[in-house]
Order: sequence, then structure tokens, then C-alpha cells
Amino acid sequence: MIDLVTSPFGSIFSVVTTAVSLASAVAAITETPADDTVVGKIYRIIDLFALNIGRAKQMPRNNNFL
Repeated sequence: MIDLVTSPFGSIFSVVTTAVSLASAVAAITETPADDTVVGKIYRIIDLFALNIGRAKQMPRNNNFL
């Protein structure tokens, strides 16, 4: 009975943690695009899946600032 309950939970947990890890890796290796482009909107979704919220987000590069 216990195996019936824990087995599906274990596989779901494994899939969720793998998705978060992959999204985090993609967000870490890509530059932050402008928010008004299609790629920027996709990047925001990847950031959400990667749990990059609050101060954990990368700021877009502003070449005028440097």
C-alpha cells in the first residue's frame, strides 16, 4: 500500500526537479533579452520555471551604464 502512494510521488518529484534544474541552467547560460520581444517573453517563462524570482534574476545589460 505504501509503495502505491510513494511511487507516483517519487516520479513526479523527479520530473519537477529535473525541469527546474534544466530551466535554471538555460537561464544561467543565456543573456537576458529585452522584455518586449518574443524571446524576452519566453525567457520570462523560463525564469519562472527556474525559480529565479526577486533578487535572483539577472538584470538586462545596459550598454549606456557601463
